[in-house]
Amino acid sequence: MPKNLSAPDNSDDVHRDLYKRLLDISYPPLAPEVRSALMKVLGQSPRRQKAALAEPIAVTLQFMIEEVKARMKKDGERSRGGRHEAALTEVARTQGITVGALKKRLQRNRPRRKK
Repeated sequence: MPKNLSAPDNSDDVHRDLYKRLLDISYPPLAPEVRSALMKVLGQSPRRQKAALAEPIAVTLQFMIEEVKARMKKDGERSRGGRHEAALTEVARTQGITVGALKKRLQRNRPRRKK
């Protein structure tokens, strides 16, 4: 006789695994209400998850800025306002955000000094 697959012994583990996999879906994004409900069931904090995702994004943006500055230096480009501002403008344009938003994102996610 086949096992009853609809009610496994570890149904809580199966559900938790399913909820975790649903949270990992990035496209199409889950509705905020659904994401919040899943995180509540898993005992996770939406604020902490958002903060955990913001830091790697900021590091990636900073890396992109440094790459653009290095390319500009290698090519001998001189921009009014300096290479840093020109690199910020270029990266912001490629990301579809304003320079001010990019600066603020980098400012918010700077590594904090340990006390």
